[in-house]
Amino acid sequence: MELRLDEVLLNGSFIEAIPARLELWVYGISTGIILQGGMAFAAFLLGLRLARSQFLSSPIDVNQNSKLIKRGLWLGAPIQILAALALVQNEQSADPSEAVYLFALTVSFIAAPLLSMFFVGVIRKLVEEKPNTVSWMKPAGQMSLTVYISQSVITSLIFGPWGLGLFQDLQTWQVLILAFGIWGLLVYLSTIWLKKYKQGPLEKLVHSVTKDR
Repeated sequence: MELRLDEVLLNGSFIEAIPARLELWVYGISTGIILQGGMAFAAFLLGLRLARSQFLSSPIDVNQNSKLIKRGLWLGAPIQILAALALVQNEQSADPSEAVYLFALTVSFIAAPLLSMFFVGVIRKLVEEKPNTVSWMKPAGQMSLTVYISQSVITSLIFGPWGLGLFQDLQTWQVLILAFGIWGLLVYLSTIWLKKYKQGPLEKLVHSVTKDR
């Protein structure tokens, strides 16, 4: 099924990619919704709990936050790096192993909250002590839906055969640089947009649909 989608992304049209993606999504219900959906729901509940406990509010407990950063970095980062290396090497090998893929993915999911502790701690520290270093990201947060969908549209035009057709043509490090470049561009465009408007275009659409409900 993935090979069928790969073939379409290499040589097909945008219309031909739709049924191939639908087949993949239907097939992925058993793993995508149960695994990733469950993890996302757990993260949502954790975020709700942290918000209610004032964990994200100012002022922060400096000592507690420092411990959070250290534990998240020294425990989470090594595990995630090893899992990522295993995933990339397996995917780029001539005969990729499904067992290696599932094992590395499982390890990555389990260790993800540890590394998240590090990122949350660093962001809390910067917001509290050096807000100017992260304030530039605020417009993207205010237009998160527009930015999220725009990333998909832009990458579709870059990698799809209906655009530049670069699917499977770039190295991993090139894709990484491209991802940061796209996000940086969208942050810049969000800043310009919010100077003229109060909301992003998709946020405005959602608000107009849901405001009376």
